Amino acid sequence: MNYLQFIFIIITACCNAQQINIKVVDYVTNQPLKQADLYFMHSTKYFSTNNEGKVNIDLSGIDKQDEMFVAMKDYQNASISLSNIQSELTIKLEKVEEIKLSEAFLTNLRVEDILKNVIRNYNANYNVDKYYFLVDLVQDFKMDTLYYNSINLNLQLKFDKGKVKAKSSGIVKDRLVKGNAPVQLSFVTSDYFKNLYILDAIKSTYNQVLRNQYKLSELKKTVYADKEMFEIFLDNGINDRTYFLIDRKTFSVVEYQLNLNNIVQTNKNTLLERFGIISIKYRPYENSWVLKESEVSFKMNLKDVNRPDLPIDFMHKISTWNFSEKPFQFFNKTIDLDSNFHDIF
Repeated sequence: MNYLQFIFIIITACCNAQQINIKVVDYVTNQPLKQADLYFMHSTKYFSTNNEGKVNIDLSGIDKQDEMFVAMKDYQNASISLSNIQSELTIKLEKVEEIKLSEAFLTNLRVEDILKNVIRNYNANYNVDKYYFLVDLVQDFKMDTLYYNSINLNLQLKFDKGKVKAKSSGIVKDRLVKGNAPVQLSFVTSDYFKNLYILDAIKSTYNQVLRNQYKLSELKKTVYADKEMFEIFLDNGINDRTYFLIDRKTFSVVEYQLNLNNIVQTNKNTLLERFGIISIKYRPYENSWVLKESEVSFKMNLKDVNRPDLPIDFMHKISTWNFSEKPFQFFNKTIDLDSNFHDIF
């Protein structure tokens, strides 16, 4: 029996609705699927489900003849014509139990071969300099129970020949500051923004693989957005673990995650022990892949001989909610990415 890729249940009928509520669940278990991606054939808007598998979608500005896709790794894609969409629906995704990827093709490839092809096809796969991106930025900074600083704002990002330019509307969506910082630390984000399209990280990993610096490497297969994918798992046996999700056909990196556990020297010449992740995700658009979201999340300990260890939590997340080949209106305040966002606004 061939299962449908999705089943939608109409709760209320409203053909001209601009706001629709969607829940995405597993076809068999009916369990909600969090972080499922919803995007369109032609529109630059996209959305992701929350922890309950739910999302509210604003269809304003999207052509009624467009098509919406629902995608999640290890699941078959669902597609819905907007001309038939209703204001409330549940989408069931069927998990892929058997992925038809040639075992011989997989066996004959090595991790270094795949990464080499990623580098070779990089410019063709990513129109890095083509778009202006609108991103929602959230940054939380906590020092033990003594200090908490949180900020949420929108930025416009433009990649230009290895450099990143950022602009703001000057409006802060949310801001909360509690207590006083016992020490002053500066986290420069310019390098982070520069590497959102991760060519340097790919090259570095490739060179480490060639030098046999990873003690364990594993190559698997899966699907995402109805495309066959390679999954690469790398572990150096000491501190770092690296993960890639790569489009088999185009050799585009779709997801990247680096798990770090190391000690670095701060700008105050004290040691900072950190454990956490850096992750970046992309989604398909026309014939390339565009930035979806990225997160840096660290739990750290500041080791200073003059005081007890100071626990520090740091989270920095951006989510793209629109992009365009032209600049966005009202985003005209230039932001210095070498500065601290908490000091700028």
